[in-house]
Amino acid sequence: MNFRLVFSALFACLFMLSCEKSISLNNTSANPNLDELKQYDVAYGADPAYRMDVCLPQGRVGNTPVVILLHGAYWTMGGKETMTRWQDSFLRNHIAAININVRKADTISVHYQSIVEDIHNAINYITAHSKEWGIRNSGYVLVGMNSGGHMALLYTHKYNFDDMIKAVIALAAPSDLTDDMYLNNMISLNKLKELEAITGKPYVLGTGVPTAYLDASPRFYPKKTPTLLIHGKADDVVPFNQTNAYQVILNNTKCYNRLFPLSAAGYDLNLTDPAVAGSVFKEMQNWCWQFGA
Repeated sequence: MNFRLVFSALFACLFMLSCEKSISLNNTSANPNLDELKQYDVAYGADPAYRMDVCLPQGRVGNTPVVILLHGAYWTMGGKETMTRWQDSFLRNHIAAININVRKADTISVHYQSIVEDIHNAINYITAHSKEWGIRNSGYVLVGMNSGGHMALLYTHKYNFDDMIKAVIALAAPSDLTDDMYLNNMISLNKLKELEAITGKPYVLGTGVPTAYLDASPRFYPKKTPTLLIHGKADDVVPFNQTNAYQVILNNTKCYNRLFPLSAAGYDLNLTDPAVAGSVFKEMQNWCWQFGA
């Protein structure tokens, strides 16, 4: 499957929907003196991968939600451009959206710990420029799809020590890298090397799952940060049962959460369907205003 084409199509639908069916949740005390701000490829560090696109709505104030977007594509591919139209949709609905690139995982030195560091550096950069940009300096909403959703969950529930992330949204994201069905799916899709890259450890069927796979699994590190899970019941990459089981763990931890199931959707969430895209975006938008404002 060409995920770049799928993402381009789905975000085109999402973009149009957000223009036509936005929810009236805008901040009524907005500051009219702050113009819309768009800055692209802003460097948040020395590495060439450290770039972010900053899109901030007109009239924003301190409690305007700020979303940080993480792209997917199996940790080793893709870039922030796959989330651009989504970013535009948030912006048009008076939600500040910052779309970040992180380093791509490899089997040599860049694993999940490195990407956690990248997310942390991006958050620090956003906070350091919050006054200049006229946005809040904490309480961000982390949003990721697929592998980006995995990193959003992992960062929020395991590494969010300073509570800078106020809520998280994960779409079609793996939460348990030790899950046998998920491992088998990755093998059948010829994506095992990507899983070995993010964990930093090889996996040989029948020899036991390395500890690193557990360490990189959000399932084992639940925290009481509001968590929205959006998942397709027909997902042939990340089994829906995995996310269902993750919700049980979040419930047992007394973490406020919501699982938004899509009955006929797969790994791409069927977001090229305007009706599906509209319902998914409405869930995300409501979550941002409920927990990010």
